[in-house]
Amino acid sequence: MPQLHYTTTPVMGMSLPVPGVTDALGKEAPGASWMELQNSAFGILDQHNHAPGSGAAVPSSGLTINADLPFQVHNATQLRAAKFAIWGFPLSPATDTAALYVSGQDLYFNDVGGNVVRLTASGGVAGTPGSIAGLTSPAAATYTPASKLFDLTSGSGVRANLWTGPLSIYDPQAAGHKATLQVPVGLGADYALTLPSTLPGSTLPLFLASTGQLSTSGQVQTAQIANLAVTAAQVANNTLTRAQFASVGQQVSGSSGAFNTVTNVVQDIPNISVTITTSGRPVVLAMLAEPGDGTAYISNILSPPGAQLRLILQRAGVTIAETVTGNTSGSTATQFNPPGTLAVDVVGAGTYVYKMRAQVTGADPGIVNHCILAAWEL
Repeated sequence: MPQLHYTTTPVMGMSLPVPGVTDALGKEAPGASWMELQNSAFGILDQHNHAPGSGAAVPSSGLTINADLPFQVHNATQLRAAKFAIWGFPLSPATDTAALYVSGQDLYFNDVGGNVVRLTASGGVAGTPGSIAGLTSPAAATYTPASKLFDLTSGSGVRANLWTGPLSIYDPQAAGHKATLQVPVGLGADYALTLPSTLPGSTLPLFLASTGQLSTSGQVQTAQIANLAVTAAQVANNTLTRAQFASVGQQVSGSSGAFNTVTNVVQDIPNISVTITTSGRPVVLAMLAEPGDGTAYISNILSPPGAQLRLILQRAGVTIAETVTGNTSGSTATQFNPPGTLAVDVVGAGTYVYKMRAQVTGADPGIVNHCILAAWEL
């Protein structure tokens, strides 16, 4: 086997002459002389492009990129990741068209229409036109077609708060009228309404506390019922007992004691006077026996022999009823029980003073023993 007077390079496979060994043209085999080997090597070097078999690959440390690097409309493949320079402001579409870049902490894209499109916001994907801006995980807006339900969450299993203007609610099964929930115009301060914790077992009124809590456990106060708001029919249809009605304003006078009249003089019977304030319903007035207290006194009225005793009921000095007892032809005194109901006085709303007076005809006095005057509004 003939001896080789050259070496082969490992990367490009060039045949190189060996100084002091490789001979001149004509002395070596054809193509193996010193100059022929050199010319062949230079031809290979002139054509190399650092592709596999055409020179060693250029490492990144061997590159200094100081201008835009065109890819000649080819893809950048097998990238592990793309790391961007961070700009303090979005780049101008006039100088950076169809450009993807980072400004601040977010990713942007300048489209060919001159629009600066923000792709991320606040740590998540930015909303596209028509979507919810700032909606980032774990918050979500989810629609379930089967139930036709939108679900807004601020975290896993946590429903989100919602701010809105007037809220209109429609029948989901048919187009038609809506019910709108809204605040009053010029609302002066924020407040919250909290629904009851459970539904009542029966129909009950709904109460609103100053805290905004709605409940069915309150009570309607008398002061909260408008005047004349309860009708007779409403009372008749309910099982109200007498004890549940308000007082009708009974007024009772003091006792007359053992009062003796003066002959032929109209006199006030001592203590037999009442003052009553009415709502406009008729007033019943009655002269009654003083309630017993266990003592021996007797309630009665005595007319002297041969005379009559007049009992006069007056309102503000006007006589509204009169009772006459006794016998002008008799020879003995006549005893009577207190006369009971004397009058039903029809008056308007107001405050009235009633009193009893007495007058006897004859020489002897009449007597009013332990009687009272009672007044009440129907």
